[in-house]
Amino acid sequence: MPIPRIYVACLASYNNGVLHGEWIDLDGSEDVELRIQEILKKSPESDAEEWAVHDSEYCSHLGEFCGI
Repeated sequence: MPIPRIYVACLASYNNGVLHGEWIDLDGSEDVELRIQEILKKSPESDAEEWAVHDSEYCSHLGEFCGI
């Protein structure tokens, strides 16, 4: 069975024309909140605080601004 996952994007980067984000598996092996914070810390934008789901696989019920 395929593992559901989401692509979390940094909105500060996105708003400045830079694509910065990563895929996160939703199989329970990762702490999603922690991974989002790690993605934002690696952002090229110093004021990275907001994020959005810009893509997903095998979890079509999620929206762009879903909560954790």
